Amino acid sequence: MIGFTGTLILFSVFFVNGQNNSSSCGEPDCSTYVCLEDIAHCGSNGYLIGYGYKNCLSFNDHYDDFNQKGKNFTDCATYCLPNWLEEYFEAHNNSVNCRQLQQDALQSHVKCFLDCGFCGMWFSNLITLAKVLDFKDFLSVDAVKTVFEVFYGCLTGQGK
Repeated sequence: MIGFTGTLILFSVFFVNGQNNSSSCGEPDCSTYVCLEDIAHCGSNGYLIGYGYKNCLSFNDHYDDFNQKGKNFTDCATYCLPNWLEEYFEAHNNSVNCRQLQQDALQSHVKCFLDCGFCGMWFSNLITLAKVLDFKDFLSVDAVKTVFEVFYGCLTGQGK
């Protein structure tokens, strides 16, 4: 009887885990953008690859250039943003509109940046941020709106 129960439990765990991981990209990190792009097919200029993945890699490439607050921010944001995306895809049953995804994902940056300590790190890491960020990424209305909302949050004490 224990053998049957053990087999049943093992099968249940395997089946449940298999179901949960079918749309999961694993632990949220930079590779999450590539994994989700395989689902969304927004293209190399879409948010996932052309913005999210590119910037995630850039933050990691310059990780050692940040002071401790910058490193803490990078650690937090490179988890927070991909985690938000996985939840977004799950909420939309892995069927997303690429334009809407870009708008919603940029908006998610406000909460992640404020919660991850952007307000306390940006000024002391300004030179490194200038190396990390691509000016062209800030030319859209959505990106400019996001930047203003983050700095407004900093000015009004909403962020760390």
